[in-house]
Amino acid sequence: MFISLEGIDGCGKTTQTQLFEGYKLNGNMFLTTREPTYGFIGKVIKKLLKEENIDGKEIQLLFAADRAYHINTFIKPQIKKFNVISDRYIMSSLAYGMASKLDIDWLEGINSKFIQPDLYIIIDIDTKTAISRLGERKNTDSFEKLEFLENVKKAYKFLAENYSNCFIVDGNKSVSEVHNSILKIIQEHSNI
Repeated sequence: MFISLEGIDGCGKTTQTQLFEGYKLNGNMFLTTREPTYGFIGKVIKKLLKEENIDGKEIQLLFAADRAYHINTFIKPQIKKFNVISDRYIMSSLAYGMASKLDIDWLEGINSKFIQPDLYIIIDIDTKTAISRLGERKNTDSFEKLEFLENVKKAYKFLAENYSNCFIVDGNKSVSEVHNSILKIIQEHSNI
């Protein structure tokens, strides 16, 4: 099974992803991964995200290139043996791209050949709470601004309504409650 955890910056998806590393459900182990990756293109993306004026199409094409690398070097080899949970995947590109005023058809087009997750799980959180969490970080990026994150949140809600394999959990709850909500979705919508 392949699952993507999604949501605005500061929603807790990295924490939730980490809780699944090595986790076993009915004897099936989970491995975790993330985008951008730790590969060369992923490192370039992380550096570019620190800049203020990023061209939306250029960054999305870099995300797509990093995703191709991610699929070939990690996701495809691992989903043959394990359940894989990724901290971000295609839906992040769609939501952040839409918030950057890029055309949804173009965004879907550059991601159309990639494997789709079995489940997308969006961790929904109040944007002001997310911003306060982000303020605790040492390094932030150009996407981590209140108005922009509100637009990303709207984009995620739109996508959730249009993807049948997409579910939303309340990220305003405690870490363990969010984790249990994610587990419940996985158990109800998979054959694990």
